[in-house]
Amino acid sequence: MEHDQLTITSILDEDLRVYEETQKWLQALTAPKEFPQYVRNLNGERTPYHDGVLTLNTNANLPNIRLRFTECHPVTMTGINLTTTDTADTTLTTDITFQFDLVEITRLP
Repeated sequence: MEHDQLTITSILDEDLRVYEETQKWLQALTAPKEFPQYVRNLNGERTPYHDGVLTLNTNANLPNIRLRFTECHPVTMTGINLTTTDTADTTLTTDITFQFDLVEITRLP
């Protein structure tokens, strides 16, 4: 079975932690320059693939549906659009696309 990829838009904090962590994960999956870059992203089973959980809320902001993505890993990440016309109210984002093997849907009580 093949699934479409999962693309999320992530808000970036002032330290760009999400961007940096995802970039390091992508680099470890593709072309690490040193072995520690590869090892850094291994989970307890010694694989760079992880399970991810996404919870969808109702319009009252209560948890409603939980999606569990098995053997998840990033495949692409967009750049950051910085302009000189940005204000303090500008929210920086990046789109991260993940490939996964299986998605399980759980309806929450």
